[in-house]
Amino acid sequence: MSSPKTTQVVLVGWDYERVLAGIFSFPLDRLILLPTPQEEREVKIRGPGKTSLDYAEKIRDTVGELRKVEAELHPIPAHDFAKDFETIVSLIKREQSKGQEVILNVSSGTKIMSAAAISAAFLYGTRTCYTIPETEIYEAKGVGKTITLPLLVGFKPLQTLSDSAQQILHALREMGGETETMKTLARKLGWSKDELGKLSYHLNRLEAYGLVRTRRVGRELTIQLSETGFVLTSEPVTRKR
Repeated sequence: MSSPKTTQVVLVGWDYERVLAGIFSFPLDRLILLPTPQEEREVKIRGPGKTSLDYAEKIRDTVGELRKVEAELHPIPAHDFAKDFETIVSLIKREQSKGQEVILNVSSGTKIMSAAAISAAFLYGTRTCYTIPETEIYEAKGVGKTITLPLLVGFKPLQTLSDSAQQILHALREMGGETETMKTLARKLGWSKDELGKLSYHLNRLEAYGLVRTRRVGRELTIQLSETGFVLTSEPVTRKR
């Protein structure tokens, strides 16, 4: 049986050699580069030819020449966790749906970009690598060893939840991501008034996991999917055996 092809999703900040070192450390069939959009302020600060997008284009050309692999450039914000997370998740899911193995390279980019990428990798069970610089006092310099970060590859958090908890999350998504009362949610689930205690128990756990948010308004409890909960419920319900 042939091994799956590999897509590398690579954050691009203001490094060239370390990013390339990570790319060349693993199999490569598809390459998706995630630089930041080029802005006038960045050009003034870093100088012509030294923006994140400039480096991404240079990496694209080098990989194309040496590995004969075309690269897709997909700019993402430098400091917007929610948008970065959503974009990276969508790319991971797109590539996984094609049967590709996905590797995330977080050797470059901003801290927010890296946090979003690592969070997405954890949720969707993808390998993640980082190339350690030779020296790093005030800024990273040189190329050291490329390591794989110790994430739980193949772990799917939604699958660890009970059937009832999964049903609650998917019901909330079908309701547009929020509801103004527990009773409305219970009706959506087909649960009786006698089961409101069970619903409250599961909501408390889901809120502790960061998948929902609740707020008391008078005597009612409003319930809302968090950003993470909304992303997770894009997957179908998985029944536990």
